[in-house]
Amino acid sequence: MTMAAELNGSIAVAKQAYDELMGLTTMHDLGAQRFGTGPKRDRVESLLETLNTHVGAIQLALSQQVAESGEAPIISIPVSHRAFYNDVVRPHGTSLQKAFIHICGLGMLAGIFDDRDGGKTRAARLDAMRVGLQRWMDGLGDDELFDLSDRGLNLEGALEILDMPWFEPDQWARNFAQLQPVLLDRRPEVMNEHVRHRLMEIYRAFAFGLWMSAIALSRSLVEFSIKQNAGRLGIEVDFEAEPFP
Repeated sequence: MTMAAELNGSIAVAKQAYDELMGLTTMHDLGAQRFGTGPKRDRVESLLETLNTHVGAIQLALSQQVAESGEAPIISIPVSHRAFYNDVVRPHGTSLQKAFIHICGLGMLAGIFDDRDGGKTRAARLDAMRVGLQRWMDGLGDDELFDLSDRGLNLEGALEILDMPWFEPDQWARNFAQLQPVLLDRRPEVMNEHVRHRLMEIYRAFAFGLWMSAIALSRSLVEFSIKQNAGRLGIEVDFEAEPFP
């Protein structure tokens, strides 16, 4: 199953559950933890469980598409699914997941949604690379080390790279997790190839912490898009400068 198909499936289920949920309660009541009683509460809990599962699946699918795909960060989905994502999942997804945690009696865990990057000081990936490589090297005999070196493997150099201050795989992973693809209600091919290529460069610059590059590329893309659509949008891009006195 393709990424778009999985995403559409999760959005369809979440939309159905949300529509039924809003027939039973409101976002205000959910935020105030007023879930009702009896059969109503049971149904609200069941719908919130469904939403919790599929909101998480939607968010995971979007972040994976950016991090794992070598193509432009664009996914084509139906108009209604795109509207549901923009109007409900993005602004209220976390609130719905928190409501599920509370209705289950696990409110003490709701803070996990407020600390998405709670591992800012952790370097789990980097430490794993360093420990794994060092232990491998420590277990090799002199002949094996010489053979690997003769084959072109620079293990000491690899360790040096891991100790470079700019080598931050854990931060890169956190940056990737913040990115989401552009959702179109048309085929991605309708987007100018130049734009798709620039989007890839912008996302990668952001993911690897090249902030000024991401800003400059974003500005360049905005300028290009304005010029390309100026006529349709009624924007004047050319003007005659007044001569100096």
